[in-house]
Amino acid sequence: MTTLPLIFKDGHLFVELEGNLWLLDTGAPTSFGESKEITIDAQCSQLSKEYMGLSASTLSQFTGIECCGLIGADILGKFDHLLDVPSGKVTISTCDSGHNGKALPLSEFMGI
Repeated sequence: MTTLPLIFKDGHLFVELEGNLWLLDTGAPTSFGESKEITIDAQCSQLSKEYMGLSASTLSQFTGIECCGLIGADILGKFDHLLDVPSGKVTISTCDSGHNGKALPLSEFMGI
C-alpha cells in the first residue's frame, strides 16, 4: 500500500510521484509520459511517449499545469484506490482497501 500526494487544481486531479505531477484520467485507456516507465506501489509499468497525438507537453499546455504525463485505466486498473481530495492524498494498493467512506458503484463502458 502506498499513499501519495493528490492535487486537485483547475478541475484536474494530479498525483505526485517522485516530485513530478501526473494527471489522473480514469477515462483514458492508455497511460503515457516523459518517462519510459512508472513505478507505483512497487509495480513497474511501461509507458509510451504519447497517445493519439497527446504528449506530456501538450497535456501541460491544455491543463495549464506542468505535468510529466497521464496515468490512465491501463495502470489505474491494477490497483484499489482511496481518493481523499480534501486531505490531498490517494492511497493505492494491490490489496482490497478498507474504507470509512461511501462506496460508489461503477460500471464499465468500452472496457473502462
